[in-house]
Amino acid sequence: MGSPWKPSTFFGEVAKARIKEIVAELELGSAVEVVVAVHPRSGNYRETEYLLGCVFAMMWLAFFLYYPDPFDFTFLPLEMMGAFAAGALVVRAVAPVKRCLTPRAVMAREVDRAAKAAFYDLSIARTRARTGVLVFVSVLEGSARVVKDVGVPRIEGLSTLAPRLDQAVRRGDIRSFTGLLGSLAATWTKALPKRADDINELPDAPIQAGR
Repeated sequence: MGSPWKPSTFFGEVAKARIKEIVAELELGSAVEVVVAVHPRSGNYRETEYLLGCVFAMMWLAFFLYYPDPFDFTFLPLEMMGAFAAGALVVRAVAPVKRCLTPRAVMAREVDRAAKAAFYDLSIARTRARTGVLVFVSVLEGSARVVKDVGVPRIEGLSTLAPRLDQAVRRGDIRSFTGLLGSLAATWTKALPKRADDINELPDAPIQAGR
């Protein structure tokens, strides 16, 4: 099941202030433009809801067929529909259940898709020197993605940083999350130093999608 799921941590005022502070630090000596976007989820995972709904319906049917005392068949179709709805609602209402029952590969694919969409939806590709970087946080999936524009050079360690960011998101650990982002400051300053005419083109405060 992984680490405890803490959905509210990344949506609090403390998290917002700390992320804004670390983004300002990242941009202090570098031309990079960092945006942190926090989303409650990247996909709706309806198939997981339907799966548990089917399991509940089959369990009810098995109980109906094998219980020693006879039951009236009149309302069996409606009862099975009710069992299906109950199972689907459990997954929809209890996010940790949805996270546990959805295959990791499916969630990873949805996070990748949502991060790339957010990169363009938030106009991160429109900076003058194409130096925008999106740090996309998807809370339900416990995942983070770093999407950079063409003007940001490849840096060593970014690939190894990704799983550590994921761990911080899963734990709801803002301190570790911002600390990991802050560790990129010196590297980005060296790889992409701040220009004399540099201006702040993108917001430092995190963009928090509706919960």
